[in-house]
Amino acid sequence: MLAEGRLLERESKGCFSSTDARQIRRAVAERFPLPPSIAYRYELGSYDTTGFFELTSDFRLNVVSPIYQDGQTRTIEHQLGYEVSYYSFRSAANDRVTASLTSVTEFRTGEHETPKAAPRNRIDFPESPTYFRLVLKTERSSTKQITLTFLLGSPEEQQLDAGTKQLQSGGRTSASICGAQRARSAGFCLQRDCQNLDCAFRARG
Repeated sequence: MLAEGRLLERESKGCFSSTDARQIRRAVAERFPLPPSIAYRYELGSYDTTGFFELTSDFRLNVVSPIYQDGQTRTIEHQLGYEVSYYSFRSAANDRVTASLTSVTEFRTGEHETPKAAPRNRIDFPESPTYFRLVLKTERSSTKQITLTFLLGSPEEQQLDAGTKQLQSGGRTSASICGAQRARSAGFCLQRDCQNLDCAFRARG
């Protein structure tokens, strides 16, 4: 989109801060009758090219955790059900957000769903306002290719940019990535096998 290219060009020259640019993109998407797919890409970017989602108050994080039989190997044969947790993001200063748990529900085979007060594997988000990204990283072997999701955060946007680049370019296994991220530029890093996003997106059309 031509307008987006000009906006990015002026942002790179220091005419706008990244926060100003995001506010402009949001205003354009909400006030002009753009097709929903174009409005989404204009405001929130294209994750298929960047490899990540910028998490804002528009998103809700959905974490699915399998439940296995006690003392058994964690395989599908021994799975009893699963737990679904939702976390919401609230806007804070300078486009940072805070995250909080909103609901937990347990689903077991042959039983009714059960609301819970706390999840089995709670995500301990930072209490202070933070920039968050859900980063997608592909790992390949001789037999398969899988895409892992990493929840990455930092109180400083430049540190988050650096941490994202390190994560995406690193050739190490996922087990060692988050430890290195915490020790370097990004202060929060979590890898889970089942992380999904819901998006409440508003556009005119």
